[in-house]
Amino acid sequence: DDNVMHSRFDEDPYSFWSSPDVTAPIYNISSARMFSAGSGNAKPKDVMSYVSGKTNQNTFFGVRAYSRMVNGFEAGSASSAMVITAAAGVHNKIRVTGQIDLVTGEAIGIQTQPVASMLSETPLMEGSPLVIEFLDDQGRVLSQGKLIFNLPLETHPPEGELPDHVPPVLFSAIHAVPAGTQTVRLLWQEAVVYSLDVTPNAPTVQMILPVGGEEIGPDTELDIQWIAEDLDGDLLHFTVLYSVDGGNTFVPLAVGISGTQMHWTPRFATPGDSVQVKVVVSDGFNSGEAVSESFRIAPKLPIVAVLSPDDGDEMVESTAVTLRGTATAPGEGKVSDNAAYQWISSLDGVLGAGRLLTVRLSPGTHQIELRVTHNGLPASDGVSLLVFSDQDGDGLSDNMELENPDLFDPENSEDAGRDADGDRVSNAAEVLQFETDPVNPDSDGDGLTDGEEIEQNLSPHVADSDGDGVKDGDDNCPSVSDATLFDGDGDGHGDVCDNCTRTVNPEQRDSDADGFGNLCDADFDNNLTVDFADLAFLKSAFFTADPGADLDGNGAVDFADLAILKSMFFSTPGPSGLVSPDIAPR
Repeated sequence: DDNVMHSRFDEDPYSFWSSPDVTAPIYNISSARMFSAGSGNAKPKDVMSYVSGKTNQNTFFGVRAYSRMVNGFEAGSASSAMVITAAAGVHNKIRVTGQIDLVTGEAIGIQTQPVASMLSETPLMEGSPLVIEFLDDQGRVLSQGKLIFNLPLETHPPEGELPDHVPPVLFSAIHAVPAGTQTVRLLWQEAVVYSLDVTPNAPTVQMILPVGGEEIGPDTELDIQWIAEDLDGDLLHFTVLYSVDGGNTFVPLAVGISGTQMHWTPRFATPGDSVQVKVVVSDGFNSGEAVSESFRIAPKLPIVAVLSPDDGDEMVESTAVTLRGTATAPGEGKVSDNAAYQWISSLDGVLGAGRLLTVRLSPGTHQIELRVTHNGLPASDGVSLLVFSDQDGDGLSDNMELENPDLFDPENSEDAGRDADGDRVSNAAEVLQFETDPVNPDSDGDGLTDGEEIEQNLSPHVADSDGDGVKDGDDNCPSVSDATLFDGDGDGHGDVCDNCTRTVNPEQRDSDADGFGNLCDADFDNNLTVDFADLAFLKSAFFTADPGADLDGNGAVDFADLAILKSMFFSTPGPSGLVSPDIAPR
């Protein structure tokens, strides 16, 4: 892709490559050796799996961080996830998972588990030192594959030093089991690190708990127990799943555990009356399963939140208030029924229903409650609002108007639109919106009126908006820091903010908003070259009032504009202080 920090598979002797901030030591999976980083910025990556957050910034998962993340997940609803397990018996595909210690070559926590034949096999990786082999009863290799694995390094010691701890590599792969297979084994750098024989008998499992008929509350711990038997004496592993739809779909609770008991608090499980638990037992090749009788998971209280307004907000009675809220039913998702949302005011009573509601409130302190009822269970959230009286409905509180009798009259709505200080900002806007002084045209004393600063997107509260030591009124670029105030063309706009630095253009007209002022921009198609295409466009607009083609701003496209285009033919627009000088025709 276009991300310069991407990984490139098997370039040079390294499997993953290129990041200027990755330090040595680096592990070469082709030779199974640690080595120092290469020269320059092209350093091999010491991490194989990564998520690229954005250009020049990659995010890596180490073993411990990854384990914490996975273990932190809690089983969700059956509608959002499903695990596909194989039916009891012998199977033609297995999943093999585990870790390999890079220092000792030891296999750690290797497990094999039969899976459904519909699952796709994992792609192989050419040159990988991790190999899976399937052998017949004579020890002959029936098939083999080189497995993909992850190589996370959580720490980056100084170049030339070995890390204190090298995390093991992780792998998980689905592979077909050839007919006649007697043994599966794993090889790391051609050394056998794991082996498992196929045994003739499938393990069996029997549910002990739950017995069926129980009712489990959202914070009630459910004890799940089972017993298992294997006539061959194989090491057994168990996967525990649950279903809320009578066994049609199952969601995993635990995978690959070795005990015969677990506890589950179904805090985020979908409620239902036909919940079942299934335990799948596996000896690596053969499997068996048992399903419990149905029990009930009781509904949970919805989780309710008022999104707006904020707690403690203040407003006047003439202003409409938009109430917005949301609710989520654990295990089910968002509560979508608008009728389930009820808004109540401590002063005005029931306000109405819906996730979104616009109302006007009487003066006083309101305790606003959003009450949501789902599955017969109510829950609520609330905020406190202070509403000021406004007799004349001008958007100004009566108290504020009484405190400023020279400007306002609480019984006259017209005073809000007046401009007492003549700065082109209404009294109401100065008080309510901009918080400026309604009787002082220049609230910050910088030489520009409040209205001028607002029009130029400057702060009417800060005398030096760009912090260059020059007050806004004396600054020819008040929004761009430049204490020199250099203005090469003398048009009143400093070069750092002038969209035509070599052409006098005090109006700074820029019809196409490309950073070049019209007077120095005959590049109508914005390809950064003034050429015949631009001449054709000007010709089509000749003797019209098209503002995009009116380069000199006289209200007409005429010979003066043609002269400007002619003077720029086969050159770039500008120059402009708003556009990088490094631009080139393209």
